[in-house]
Amino acid sequence: MQVDGSAPANGRGATVDLRNVNAWYGGAPALRDVTLTVAPRAVTALIGPSGCGKTTLLRSINRLNDTIPSYRLTGSLTVLGQEVYGKDLAVEDLRRRVGMLFQRPVPLPMSIYDDVAYGPRLHRLAGSRAGLDAVVEESLRMAALWDEVKDRLHHPGRSLSGGQQQRLCLARALAVKPRVILMDEPCAALDPGATAKIEELIRQLCAEITVIIVTHNLAQARRIADFTAVMLPSANGGGELAEFGLTPTIFETPTEPRTADYVAGRFG
Repeated sequence: MQVDGSAPANGRGATVDLRNVNAWYGGAPALRDVTLTVAPRAVTALIGPSGCGKTTLLRSINRLNDTIPSYRLTGSLTVLGQEVYGKDLAVEDLRRRVGMLFQRPVPLPMSIYDDVAYGPRLHRLAGSRAGLDAVVEESLRMAALWDEVKDRLHHPGRSLSGGQQQRLCLARALAVKPRVILMDEPCAALDPGATAKIEELIRQLCAEITVIIVTHNLAQARRIADFTAVMLPSANGGGELAEFGLTPTIFETPTEPRTADYVAGRFG
């Protein structure tokens, strides 16, 4: 099924663009003919039942599926106008521009300071210790964590609470100045208070950064997403884009009957 997945024009150009993307794990289809244009500096939610390709799509954008030998993708997938699967693309540079936040926080086995400083050191983004200190502080402030950890920067990141660890991982991603942040169920392991903090941060970040989030929490998608893409099982296997549009439209006046059934909780 082919769906127009173009975000309404806002004069700033697409950040992430997929055209007729198909994907397989070995012989098993994962994505079917997905065409989707992601608006810049906005939050786009990917929703749908398990097994319909949401995480596959997300991980394809910064080529995390490269670690799976049987994975194969066809079609065009561009980030900031550059073909992600092109021969001339440097994957390390792609992953600096496209950060990732996972379902469970994964702080590095080092201090809070060194965790946030890891990327800037690797990519040589700070020319001095003072410059690195400034990047670490700015990143922790953007992740709303500075005031909670400024007096224990040399303590292990794993000593923090679950919600703090997730914000630490966000600070680490922000430290290399990404243009896009991918989030795969970032609040699934968090309590309601920590979830609220992450959601507030997402809304603040999209003033400068494009955010694409996979969530099974439909209420969360309604709260934070500007646009919503509905992924549903394809009749031929794998997942397809059933509908895409402004979030209020998807939840209140969807055009696809299967979307209406899904957002109403009649399946999935």
